[in-house]
Amino acid sequence: MNLVLAPDYAHYQDEIIRIIKNFHSEGTLIGPGSRNIVKSFSINGKKFNFKSFKQHNFINRHVYKYYRKSKARRSFEYAHMLIDKNLHTPQPIAYVEFHDWLGLTNSYYISEQLENIYTLEDVMYARSPFENLKEVIKEYTQLIYYLHEQGIEFIDNSPGNFLIKKINGAYRFFYGGP
Repeated sequence: MNLVLAPDYAHYQDEIIRIIKNFHSEGTLIGPGSRNIVKSFSINGKKFNFKSFKQHNFINRHVYKYYRKSKARRSFEYAHMLIDKNLHTPQPIAYVEFHDWLGLTNSYYISEQLENIYTLEDVMYARSPFENLKEVIKEYTQLIYYLHEQGIEFIDNSPGNFLIKKINGAYRFFYGGP
C-alpha cells in the first residue's frame, strides 16, 4: 500500500486506513457508482469523500504502476496545482494505491466534502429551470476562458465534474473531477 497524505491531514492516517479496509461495507454512496464509487465518511466530525477508481484490465494495471500516475495520484496532485493557482477545488486530503506483482490493483482519492452544492450537470439538466441559469453559464464560460489563458486544459470537462456553491450571493465553481 502506498498512502500519501497532505501534511495538514497526517493525523487522519489510521482512520483513513480503517475506512479503506471497510470501504465496501460502510459510508454513504454519492451518485450511481456505476464506474467509480464515491462515498462520504465522517472523521472526527469532518466529512470526507473517498473515491474508489474502477478496476483496470491487466494491461492498464501494468501501465498505471510503471508508466503513468494513477488517477488517484493525478487527482491529488492536480488539486494541489489548482489551489496553487488560486482556483477552487475540494481540499485534497490523501491518495492510496495498492499494487501487486502485475500492477495497480486499487486506488483511492480522498478530499473534503463540500456541503450545499450543485453540479453543473444538475443546473443544466434540471427538471425545472434553474433560478439563475444564465448567470451560472456566463460564470462557467468565464472560468473556462480563464483556465485556457492559464494554460490549464481539463480533459474530462464534463458538467458533473464542476461543483457550484453559492457564497455571499455569488456562484463559486469548484473543479471536482480527477
